[in-house]
Amino acid sequence: MCDASHPAWVEKRQAPGTGNSPQSYTQNNYQFLDNITIVRGAHVFKFGTEWRHWIAPTDFLPRSRGEWDYTSLQTLIDDRVPDGFNGALRGAGSGTFSGNQDGIYWFVQDDWKVAP
Repeated sequence: MCDASHPAWVEKRQAPGTGNSPQSYTQNNYQFLDNITIVRGAHVFKFGTEWRHWIAPTDFLPRSRGEWDYTSLQTLIDDRVPDGFNGALRGAGSGTFSGNQDGIYWFVQDDWKVAP
């Protein structure tokens, strides 16, 4: 039996945006690299290395604005406590963190030319 106050189905609706909004980051990239080429007879040796440093202050706190789950629109209109599956979820903390990273890359190559 199904009556109007307790629907047998649940319809999920969400306001514009997501539970992960707002979020932001800035990324500054610093790079140092050096390549060397040495020719010895029929060989051409190439060596290289690269270092990258990313400075990326980030602001990301899931559900910072809260996520409210109501089983019906009337519960929301009546300003009652969220009674849906998730109830009321809210992120805790500041959400800011340092997303800094370093990367080191290198290569070694030998081009060998066979005599013509």
